[in-house]
Amino acid sequence: MAASTAPAPAPPLLEIRGLRKVYGGTAALADVDLTVHHGEIHALLGENGAGKSTLVRILAAVEHEDAGVISLGGEPLPARRTTRAMSERGVVFIHQDLGLVPSMSVAENIAQYAGYPTGRLGIRWPDTRRRARAALARLDIELAPDQPVAELSIAEQAMVAVVRALARDARLIVLDEPTASLAAAEANRLFAALRALRTSGVGCLVVSHRLDEVLAHCDRVTVLRNGTLIDTRPTTGLTARALVTMIVGHAPGPLPGKRGLPGGRPRLRLDGFSGPGFGPLSLQVARGEIVAVTGFADAGHLALVDALYGARTAHGGVVELDGAPYLPSTPAHAIAQGIQQVPSDREALGLAGTLSARENLFLNPRRGLTPIDLRRERRAAARLMEEFDVRPRRCDAQVSIFSGGNAQKLLLARTLAARPRLLLLAEPTAGVDVGARAAIYAKVREACGDGTSVLMASSDFNEVAEIADRAVVLHRGRVSKVLEGDVTVASVTGAAHGS
Repeated sequence: MAASTAPAPAPPLLEIRGLRKVYGGTAALADVDLTVHHGEIHALLGENGAGKSTLVRILAAVEHEDAGVISLGGEPLPARRTTRAMSERGVVFIHQDLGLVPSMSVAENIAQYAGYPTGRLGIRWPDTRRRARAALARLDIELAPDQPVAELSIAEQAMVAVVRALARDARLIVLDEPTASLAAAEANRLFAALRALRTSGVGCLVVSHRLDEVLAHCDRVTVLRNGTLIDTRPTTGLTARALVTMIVGHAPGPLPGKRGLPGGRPRLRLDGFSGPGFGPLSLQVARGEIVAVTGFADAGHLALVDALYGARTAHGGVVELDGAPYLPSTPAHAIAQGIQQVPSDREALGLAGTLSARENLFLNPRRGLTPIDLRRERRAAARLMEEFDVRPRRCDAQVSIFSGGNAQKLLLARTLAARPRLLLLAEPTAGVDVGARAAIYAKVREACGDGTSVLMASSDFNEVAEIADRAVVLHRGRVSKVLEGDVTVASVTGAAHGS
């Protein structure tokens, strides 16, 4: 009697072997392997410039590999595939901006992917809403199909993006920094929705810089460095320290030391200050102190720093700068008062992508009728880029070629070169890798040592715990709690919930 044979194991959902991509003689990817199994949440990590974005663009068929094989469900994909072909095969991408239409309803955004049910008289709206409710129910998400997306929180919008991806019968969902703008509790909701996909075999490839989320929610992690594969490991038993070592190539150094609560007259004092989405609230920032204002994504902390910079209209209240009245009006007025801002959206509000690094460092040169001394400007730009470790050290390169971390360091270099009295930081390390993050924190702390005061608006509770001397936690625009001394993720999370 012939011995029975066990059935062959199912092929992986995604299998990449020997992936290679070269730009101008430089290998962005050098023989990279990656496997994602059915029902797996797999993290793809690495510093900015490590090759993650190149790999994602190749998966999306925006670019094509120079060598290597990509298989989906055991089927090798053609080398010259199209973005439409990848979509038809069930590979769906959710980018940081989510790609939703704010003016449309939840049901309409879902139908953008799933298609609108139609009849003799056009779109059948009751069926459109019914399909949306069924899609939302699949992940136990309670949202009204008719609600405009613009009225949803950022976390709820992320949920809609995931539901919309499933409406295309997604087999593999690739998420690029999906939680960059989410606080911890909101990110947990998103990952809970991803975990609910396991039973149906949907796999997720998550690009992230938030190591705590990776260790808490992902099954395995693949790390790239300088375009090469460092390792793929299960997250079980993996520590944050070991993960940082894999990413940057060495053990992490000590974090910048915090200061005790300074005395003397405050650099910034707010009393009953209010604006769109926040207040009235009161707080103080001392000379050389880092005070974080934080909360969930819609808590009002980002609107607060914009209003102080004059980028939003304040409703009322008292603002004092070094004891003198300060009335926020325009960014130009804020700059004249010694206030500088690093905005939350560096691409739209901070840097001019079509200009060079040098031109971005000196956007508003004070020269009167004197021509610009380009040689002197290049020397100054090169000095700043070296001081802030901006790579590559090409001051005349278009700023759009720089990775997110290096672009942020460039923006910080320009801002701190003005030696501000008060620095307003908005989400300073969103989308920034762990190595660049440490460098940014060190430079901010160094500026504090020279007397600069920092008001930092951040939705990243780990960031707040790492660098803030004090944390002012907002809940629905009001101060929930002021945390001093040992600021922890747990204490910030509790206060953000209003407890």
